[in-house]
Amino acid sequence: MVAEGKLRSVICEENLAMVLKRTWLNIDAGLVVTRLFPYAWGLNPGSDSLATILNSWIDSIRKERILKKVYAQYFDNQQTTGYLQGKYSSIANPRISPYDQELRELSKLIWWDWRLLASLMYEESNFHQGQVSTRNATGLMQMVPETAEKFGLDSTSGPAHQIEAGIKYLEWIDSQLPPEIIDPIERVSFILASYNVGIGGSWH
Repeated sequence: MVAEGKLRSVICEENLAMVLKRTWLNIDAGLVVTRLFPYAWGLNPGSDSLATILNSWIDSIRKERILKKVYAQYFDNQQTTGYLQGKYSSIANPRISPYDQELRELSKLIWWDWRLLASLMYEESNFHQGQVSTRNATGLMQMVPETAEKFGLDSTSGPAHQIEAGIKYLEWIDSQLPPEIIDPIERVSFILASYNVGIGGSWH
């Protein structure tokens, strides 16, 4: 709205401004209205031991300049312009994937927002049915052969079947997590981590 002259100015976080100014070149993002804060991780006030471990980890990746590289990759990268101007950017288009209809319907099988499923699919396969990873994971939901077989997928499976299998896998992961994880948002985070790295690596 600033770029279109509908608003004179807005206040936003630095990383968002860095992304947006690459898409709308007439935006001036040079004014800093508050001091810059260091990188931080939000924790429960009682999580002292976890805070100690995370502080040590953040210090180590800062010294190795990994933190700066990650920040540059996501927020100071020319490719972000393409994301915002892409076919399925919610800024430019009411659709967020080629499979919105299937996701809306099949998300009823699970208690997740269909847009989160779309985000997972984008991260896994960039919406490409023929995507094959280095670990031989395939399809929209990037399932390795043994998992795909377990949930009834084969080389002829269409998009709806692939999405349904991915949802069933998410439900299976949920059933394997300890009942002590009672916060819904925290549980979803563990499920997503398990989907990405495996059920053992995400919480042990």
